[in-house]
Amino acid sequence: PLIHRDIPKIGHFVFRGSLGTGKTTVARAIAKIFHRMDILATDKLVETSGLDLTDEKVETQLGEARGRLLCIDEAYELGKGHFGAEAMMNPTYADMVIIITGYPRNLDDMLDRNAGLKSCFTRFVNFYDWKTEDRLKFAVAKSENDGYTLSPRPLSRCTARSTPLPMFDNGHDAVQLWSEMLDCRAQRVQFTPEIVKTISFKDTDAAGQTFIAGWKPASGPLMHQTSPSSGPIAMGSDFAHAPTHHRQTIHQDSKASEEPMLSVKTEETAKDEDKWSDAERDPGVSDDTWAGLQRAKQERAAMLKALKEAVDERARKLARQKLKLEQAKQEKLCRVGKCPMGYVWLPTA
Repeated sequence: PLIHRDIPKIGHFVFRGSLGTGKTTVARAIAKIFHRMDILATDKLVETSGLDLTDEKVETQLGEARGRLLCIDEAYELGKGHFGAEAMMNPTYADMVIIITGYPRNLDDMLDRNAGLKSCFTRFVNFYDWKTEDRLKFAVAKSENDGYTLSPRPLSRCTARSTPLPMFDNGHDAVQLWSEMLDCRAQRVQFTPEIVKTISFKDTDAAGQTFIAGWKPASGPLMHQTSPSSGPIAMGSDFAHAPTHHRQTIHQDSKASEEPMLSVKTEETAKDEDKWSDAERDPGVSDDTWAGLQRAKQERAAMLKALKEAVDERARKLARQKLKLEQAKQEKLCRVGKCPMGYVWLPTA
């Protein structure tokens, strides 16, 4: 460790940047460095959210983080009032380092509202959003560390496709994109193992398509499955005042989407039966040929009947399972009782 008198006054830090730019990762590294420099008693990082850090909790959190590095994420509420600044300037907590992190504009607005709090933070570090080359370097480094061989050219195309995506989560989504590449490769080599672990162009291209598809918003209205109840049900005012025909449409759509495959198979079976039952004997068809066609017709009818029975049995089985699940939910809700307002709880998921 360095001689204590040679250590300059560190002060507290402000890390400004978007999600996934490495703020918390750098904070962990700083905790280890400061511990080796004998600035902190331990290299442990204490992480907390500024959204939950009320005036009453500030001093408690500071006490728990003494001798450590305290990282406060989304610390936008600290600027309300003077308690936070007074607590941080207390000599009792001089043995700790504080880092607040968040979006640049939000942090600047918070500090501008409280000059006393702003004076506590003397070091500002900006974390910039990742560029295409940053994600490319990350993927290459991951492949080398994990023992994979890949070509930078198709990889650069894959990473570039994610650049225009809104709210790309920098490092977090770069990790997700790499995970998609590994999944696509695993599917490709399932039956054709490789001696050299290679991530091909097909792997990166498929991973890019899967990743981008995940950013597309889902289409269609949200559905909520309701269950019968013997008491009043608490629900949103929008649904309570909605026209009756809108409510019926929601329930009908939800019911129709439960088992689409069963209805499709039933319709196809009915169409096939009608088509075969209307067949007539063409002129010139021999008795043997016609008899063979009739046998084939009977066999097909028997097969379709067996298929329909199997589908019906599956539908009954699914219905029994669904009923059993609903009964279990109702029993659990009965044990829980009613909400404080006197309504029966409504299962929505």
